[in-house]
Amino acid sequence: MTKVVDTACDWVRPITASKADTDETKRQILAHDLAVAKNCPAR
Repeated sequence: MTKVVDTACDWVRPITASKADTDETKRQILAHDLAVAKNCPAR
């Protein structure tokens, strides 16, 4: 029997926006961070 180990959340981390980021980049960072929170709740 094959065992599947899900390691998707091992490498993903929330991103912090900086003052130098554009509004569009900040929106993309927020979308990323929301996806991390939804898909990797233990983070």
